[in-house]
Amino acid sequence: MKRFIITEDEKKNILKLHKTKIFEEWNLIQEIDLPEVVVSAPKDVKAFQDWLDTNKPGWTTGKNYKTISKKPERGYGKYGPLTKAAWNKYKGEYQPNQSQLASSASTSATTASTVLSTASTTASTSGSTTGTTVTTGAEVNPLPGLNNIQDKTLQDAVLAWSTTPDGKYIISLPAEQRESGLDQLEKRKGPNQETRRLKNEIRLALGMRADNIFGRVKQGAQGFRQGFQGGQTA
Repeated sequence: MKRFIITEDEKKNILKLHKTKIFEEWNLIQEIDLPEVVVSAPKDVKAFQDWLDTNKPGWTTGKNYKTISKKPERGYGKYGPLTKAAWNKYKGEYQPNQSQLASSASTSATTASTVLSTASTTASTSGSTTGTTVTTGAEVNPLPGLNNIQDKTLQDAVLAWSTTPDGKYIISLPAEQRESGLDQLEKRKGPNQETRRLKNEIRLALGMRADNIFGRVKQGAQGFRQGFQGGQTA
């Protein structure tokens, strides 16, 4: 068996060569645009949390309560660390109750209707003066362009969005500040990306201008057509 003896300088050169190769490969990996990893999550967080409360009491590890009992201050409806951990542990056992999902959707729609009704009531009484109450006949609709959304599913999604903290925040802003408010929410990272997903539809429902050049051309064409039709029927 032959043995080869190398000098210290040769050994250093070999190590240097390998290190250079490793750095080149690492730089190549960094330049690759890897797809975003989508983490598995329940379709209805509230329904999953209700199931945990019923079937896995004590799942709120480290808290002084065993269930969250539909309490927002305990994180009800949020896909936080405890809910993520429970999902990873129990998703194989979890069987969503279809009637429960339907009930959750119905609750969201009812809440949205309540928001619209409250806004209308507030507008009716906002004209009160000393000793005199002036009731305005017009109702204030926070989503005046909702019917302009052609897809009924997207209409429902925007209506449900309007009842979320993000939706209430945007609706509460003055009209001239909503653009920057939507941009800030769009850039925010996290599991809840409804504002980013529905941005164009939200802007349409709020009666805002188009979000891009194609949208502006489309809205301009729609306005021209409506004005032309109005001129014909006048």
